Amino acid sequence: MGLDTASVYDNEKEVGRAVAESGVARENLFIQTKLWRSFVGPAKNGKPKCDSELRKSLKKLGVSMVDLWLIHRPGPGRHLNYPPVRMGMDRPKVEIENNKEKMVPMNWSPDMRLDTYKEMAKYVGKEVGALGVCNFSARQLTQLLDFCLTNNLP
Repeated sequence: MGLDTASVYDNEKEVGRAVAESGVARENLFIQTKLWRSFVGPAKNGKPKCDSELRKSLKKLGVSMVDLWLIHRPGPGRHLNYPPVRMGMDRPKVEIENNKEKMVPMNWSPDMRLDTYKEMAKYVGKEVGALGVCNFSARQLTQLLDFCLTNNLP
């Protein structure tokens, strides 16, 4: 059985609880979660943000490893966390207070995405079964594949 979660969906805790209550053996589950684009790059302490985000995801899910860990989105999106674009360009340009932690770093760059993937790779074979990406364009996938080949990454 495959379970799809993501930190930005805010469903990891509920999925973890459901898994625990289900009685289904862990080996019969395929659990994937996603790293949101705000958690790329270094934290204030200089350590990669993805490190603590993986620990949070594992704790919420109540597991010691995920089968697949994905970079959820390739780019910065909006640097400010305005209301959804579907509201149109006339939407209010105010920050949504509850989304401050989901804001993309103001200094975001494409290299930050690649560096984060490299940091995520150190968990493969331990807390992570495999790495992947979603919502990448063909150009972004080619860039990532070249980066992985150059740096001998999974």
